[in-house]
Amino acid sequence: MTSNGKGEATYLVNEDELAKPNVEEKLRNRTISEGYKYRSLDESVSSSEGSSDGDTVKRKPDVLWSQRYNRLACLLAIAVFVIAFLVGIVIYQHVTKDDKDICTKPECVHSSSYITAQMNLSADPCQDFYQYICGNWEKTVIIPDSRPKYNIFSVVSDQNKVYIRKILQSNSTVVKGQHSETVQKMKTYYKMCLDITKINELGSEPLTQFIKTIGSWTVTDTGFDESKWKLEDVLAKININNFAPLFDVGITIDDKNSSQYVLSFTQPDLTLKSEEEYNSTYSSYEDLRNAMLDFGATLGQYLGGDYNKTRQKMEEIYNLEKQLSEIFVPKEILRQPDLSYHKMTLKELQGIMGSWIDMSEYLQNFLGYKLPEDTDVIVYTPDYLTKLAPIMQKTLPNKQLLANYMVWSAVQYFMGFLPLKYSKAALILDKVESGVKELDPLTQRCVDKTNTVFGFATGALYVEQHFSESSRSEVQDILDRVLTAFYDNMPGVDWMDKETREKAQAKLKYITPMIGYPDWILNVTALDKYYENVTIFEDRFFDTYVLHRKVEVDRVLRKLNTVPDRSEWDMMPYAVNAYYTPQLNKIFFPAGILQRPFYDPDFPLSYSFGSIGAVMGHEMTHGFDDQGRHFDKYGNLQNWWTNRSSQGFIQKSQCMIDQYSQFKYQGYNIKGERTIGENIADNGGIKSGYTAFSRWKPEDTEKFAGLNLTPEQLYFIGFGQIWCSYYTPAHAKTSILTDVHSPAPVRPNGIAVNSPAFSKAFNCPKGSPMNPDHRCEVW
Repeated sequence: MTSNGKGEATYLVNEDELAKPNVEEKLRNRTISEGYKYRSLDESVSSSEGSSDGDTVKRKPDVLWSQRYNRLACLLAIAVFVIAFLVGIVIYQHVTKDDKDICTKPECVHSSSYITAQMNLSADPCQDFYQYICGNWEKTVIIPDSRPKYNIFSVVSDQNKVYIRKILQSNSTVVKGQHSETVQKMKTYYKMCLDITKINELGSEPLTQFIKTIGSWTVTDTGFDESKWKLEDVLAKININNFAPLFDVGITIDDKNSSQYVLSFTQPDLTLKSEEEYNSTYSSYEDLRNAMLDFGATLGQYLGGDYNKTRQKMEEIYNLEKQLSEIFVPKEILRQPDLSYHKMTLKELQGIMGSWIDMSEYLQNFLGYKLPEDTDVIVYTPDYLTKLAPIMQKTLPNKQLLANYMVWSAVQYFMGFLPLKYSKAALILDKVESGVKELDPLTQRCVDKTNTVFGFATGALYVEQHFSESSRSEVQDILDRVLTAFYDNMPGVDWMDKETREKAQAKLKYITPMIGYPDWILNVTALDKYYENVTIFEDRFFDTYVLHRKVEVDRVLRKLNTVPDRSEWDMMPYAVNAYYTPQLNKIFFPAGILQRPFYDPDFPLSYSFGSIGAVMGHEMTHGFDDQGRHFDKYGNLQNWWTNRSSQGFIQKSQCMIDQYSQFKYQGYNIKGERTIGENIADNGGIKSGYTAFSRWKPEDTEKFAGLNLTPEQLYFIGFGQIWCSYYTPAHAKTSILTDVHSPAPVRPNGIAVNSPAFSKAFNCPKGSPMNPDHRCEVW
């Protein structure tokens, strides 16, 4: 998942991130944006984590799920089992005959040991709630050196990938008792990914041929002919392959008419994750600059160019990106959908762009047909495009630079489809920017790549084999309770007047939940139809992936001027995440997240209400955060708030902005304005979930052996423990710059300081860190 240029999380026709940065394709992707903006629970979702496309090639030694990793995993599993067993014995022995209401069944003991194993029981929850609930978490997991961030989401996601790996390694091509051509193609693709002998044999030839199809570059082509190079042609070819340099072009639901897809434009992504990293005052500026240049020079050398000459050309590319970064519209401004929405005709857009590009010709090359000049388009960053014009006028005569930049914007994302040394070249930059040290094992990287291309197919087999249908109805029951609680809490929001409240409640009741997976993926006919244009080129792994990118672009472009399918999913069924779509007013909970520790029937229900229940409340609250509140119940951008209610919301939000701006993680202050939407959702979700839990809680709640905790305490622990996390120092620094979520370890404490119920549950003294004199509350 990446930014749509509006400061919002958005699904892209290609890749990347929750994101746990997976690097070779890098963590971000310049792609043809599609569909709708969505707000996810955790940091942006990479394809491997469940977006419907995009690749995330992680890096680790090229062995099948490395032996070292396997040994460590086995040792840890044995250790955890032994500890749980011993804890279980101790727990069982301390249960007296009088404790008849205490559950000592194996599943109860296991659940108790899971919860307590992560906790630092010597810590004071009123001083630091996160340390209390997650203080021992890092001792219970193996944190791969290939990850810049590792958390509960990562643990569950890795387990899901193990399930998918076993599916891919089996010989069956059957879905629901029927042979599937798609499953057969999917397993062939996986095997091609593992065939490093063939990949090494082909060497750089596939990438060299790809470069020739989109326009040459002077790194390896000394015979570059400027007279045959035309920007409108090359840019369209790049876009057709699902990359978007200079500006991002996409198909999106019209914010003010949610029943129609339209063409949209915004500022692009750059090689580095944030425009702020190009600023010479940024503390890692020189290191990042040199790493980007070294990565590009190494790639050029592998393709036959001279290292030093390539590095000089990369300096020109870097300087061009630096110029672009300086005219970016800040993320904080783009968070305001009512200010970033600009509808205009194609003729008016041409006026903004200036004479450096013929938009009509370019779009005809890209779309395959000519658009009338009175065609309406949406422009989210007109200021950026206006300021781009003089830069391009100055740069246009240097066609070699533009050719090199165009090719660079694409080739940097193909490292994982070439011999291993290319992936290691990409690691040069990622070591500095994200702090990763190595690649994931080859098998895991190939699972990620297969999920990228065949996500709904792997998802179909995952839910068929590993998802209980009963979970749907059970989770739906919790969701209904949380939604009712949110609805009933609204009259207590004193800054909102009756007129606005009634509309807010109507919108809340109109939210449509999507749970588990789209039903059509278990229909072999529908599944094969969806993937019919994905052709497997035998022994040509790279070329098969390139075709997939083009197929996805075509799939998106065919949506232009059509009515959005409101049952469409953007996140894969195995994804460990959840999201809200304001333009559809829908919340999605994939099957991948509906398991321990987020939801498990064997866990105390109070704990589950805190985890999955608060998550549900979080996603619902996104419909009423600083961005979602601007959309009505049908998903249309319009002002349905009275001035009084709007001012009340702004005042309450500012309290939270100021509050979170004072929080620090690894020495860096949180960007309260940038993370306000997620912080509102966290605090609103925990309140709605708690109200639902309080109504459910019977007077004689069954106790779990070994859990000397009240149901109220377990509720907050349930929410807090899903954020047990590890960040490399480099990623902590970068995520605070780029992510709309507060760092995970901040999130439990953020809700604790604002919740009177938390202070009551843990008997926190007034004035203690988690029970301050002043709180902030929006919902």
